[in-house]
Amino acid sequence: MYQQIGENSFDGIKNCLLYTRVSTDRQVKEGHSFEDQIDRLTKFARERNWHIIDVYKDGGKSGKSTTGRPEFNRMLERCESDPDVHAVLLEETDRFARNAQDHLAVKAFLKKHNVLLIATEQPNFGDDPVGKFVDLIMAGANQLQREITGQKTKRTMVALAEKGIQPGGAVLGYLNSFKKDVPWLLDDERVPFVKEIFQRYKTGNYSVQTLEEMMYQEGFRTKNGKRVHSSQIHRMLTDVRYCGWVKYDGKVYKNGQHPKIVNVSDIKQAEAIMKKHNKGADRSRKHNWFLAGLTFCKACGSLMSGEEHIKKSGHINRYYRCLGPKNYTQDCSQPYANMEAVHEQLGQWIASLQFDEQFYDELRLELRSLMSNQGTDIFGQLKSLKKRKEAIEKKMDKIEDQLLSEVIPQERLEKKYSPLREELKSVEAKIEKLSRPSANLDEDKIEKIITFMKRLPELYEAFTKPEKRQFLRWFAQKIWVEDKKIADITYTDGFQALVDRDLVRISETWLPD
Repeated sequence: MYQQIGENSFDGIKNCLLYTRVSTDRQVKEGHSFEDQIDRLTKFARERNWHIIDVYKDGGKSGKSTTGRPEFNRMLERCESDPDVHAVLLEETDRFARNAQDHLAVKAFLKKHNVLLIATEQPNFGDDPVGKFVDLIMAGANQLQREITGQKTKRTMVALAEKGIQPGGAVLGYLNSFKKDVPWLLDDERVPFVKEIFQRYKTGNYSVQTLEEMMYQEGFRTKNGKRVHSSQIHRMLTDVRYCGWVKYDGKVYKNGQHPKIVNVSDIKQAEAIMKKHNKGADRSRKHNWFLAGLTFCKACGSLMSGEEHIKKSGHINRYYRCLGPKNYTQDCSQPYANMEAVHEQLGQWIASLQFDEQFYDELRLELRSLMSNQGTDIFGQLKSLKKRKEAIEKKMDKIEDQLLSEVIPQERLEKKYSPLREELKSVEAKIEKLSRPSANLDEDKIEKIITFMKRLPELYEAFTKPEKRQFLRWFAQKIWVEDKKIADITYTDGFQALVDRDLVRISETWLPD
């Protein structure tokens, strides 16, 4: 296990190795990164009266994988063969691995040989690979738990929608009644603005961006006093709830009880103008295949790309296509595979994984180690950051008001506004980092992670597509497709190590006939 400064588990350390790495040839030539790292690590060791046995330096090497780094591998060999090595010092864990599987595999190797890995300047927990994996598992676990506990809530919401009561928070122009079976009420302050937006947009002379600025100048604000952005106006113009209908869970109910602000014809007219402005095109990214970059053709070894084709009948065909013939002008006897079949088979593979109890014990110990390294006053830090965020936002609001009233020249205001905007981004990033599950580990969360890891198929299905992709990359380097089915999977080094140690068993029932 690696430890941070301040841990009391350094007893018994007398000798250590130093490991440094720079990722670009330019840094190697300049020499600064090596020198800085070695100086700081040497100081850390000398302050504790530790003897430095050797220094290992990898230049121009990426931390993406532990392969292809000769000095790093020499260091591991030294740890394995020399019992006098008690610790390896490095500045941050990403000096040796940026992915969770290598991270855990190396730590397990060093632990086996009684060598402590010490990150002298470890970043906030959550930035390291294991922290990211914990966040991913917790995201899936929380989503699955919401799905399990949310069924009753959903039934209640559907019942309300069927009665014509719109569930959820009121959109701009309406107010929640906060009474059972009482529909939304009109927000008299904002209704005139909503009507004006529809009226002006119907002329075809205004874009949503223009309307955003015009309405802001005329005083249109959110319930929190913020600017109403063009994205909100875009949604408003196509939202059937404004014509008195109810929308919930992808369904529309025309028996809404809340009063309408505009007519159905107004919304249809807005949709037609929007289509004309866009020339019928959808400029958003249409597809985000979650196996992108993972799927390969077994027949020719080329990468496979996701594609979608709509037939004249309206039927949609989605499949993975081998890029060999297109990009490398090479023949391929099996260029296509049905996407749905590949995804279904992948789910079967996930269901076939069976982890040994020893794996869960080791994972539990790892998480407890990480828990001991996290800050003790996360709540206090979050509270302080949120107060700072509120203070910055108040200053920004004041500047926006001054800009609107033209009390102070715009150039002068912009000089004050820009630093606040950057500071706000920094504060929000820190709040987001400290709000992650991995920054607030406790025994309950650890056991929750273990519990949901034992329910891997359900956890996997609960993930969003981006989360599924991130999750799969912890297990699989390449997914090989042959005869329109998954033929094989190349495991990551870390997962392969678990398989080799018999900590995970994979049933062969998922393989194609």
